[in-house]
Amino acid sequence: KSIFRPFDSTADQNDWVGQSSENGLQNFLELTLSAEEYIRFYHAEKGGLKTKISGYLDVKTLLDAFAEYLTKHNMLIQAAFSYSKIVFANDKVCYENVIAKSVIFCEGHMARTNPLFNYLPLNATKGEILDVQIKDYNLSDIVNKGVFVLPEGKNQRIGSTYEWNFEDNSPTTKAKEELCLKLE
Repeated sequence: KSIFRPFDSTADQNDWVGQSSENGLQNFLELTLSAEEYIRFYHAEKGGLKTKISGYLDVKTLLDAFAEYLTKHNMLIQAAFSYSKIVFANDKVCYENVIAKSVIFCEGHMARTNPLFNYLPLNATKGEILDVQIKDYNLSDIVNKGVFVLPEGKNQRIGSTYEWNFEDNSPTTKAKEELCLKLE
């Protein structure tokens, strides 16, 4: 999907008009000085910049498909992991009945509790998104200015917040209010 970014000001517009004429950028950027299709939903009177080769990754769909593939090929073990059972020996990693060349931990913010990496100064960040339905919304591009608006069928996904101090992964009223205010 393309990403449209409305210009904040005439100066912003002028800067991008100059930069977009540089060699090679025309393949990646589209300057939109008249953003009529966006004005119905956004403050885009000065136009904006559209990135042509961009998009997003539907992480849940990817992970579900990957898990299905790995399960089908008998390459996935879904069980609680015990750090105490992992053994590193002779350039191999051994864990129960599995011997491998390496191991990759995909733990997100929980990597802070991994005894193999707990010495690293990791700072966790929590991001929240909001799924909404904007009446008669017909844009197919992602729009990004302060928050992103990602069209997904008849709904729009709005995001994201960034929280550095959080107790759990649960959605918060504070984030919902922040996203609604930015969207407005």
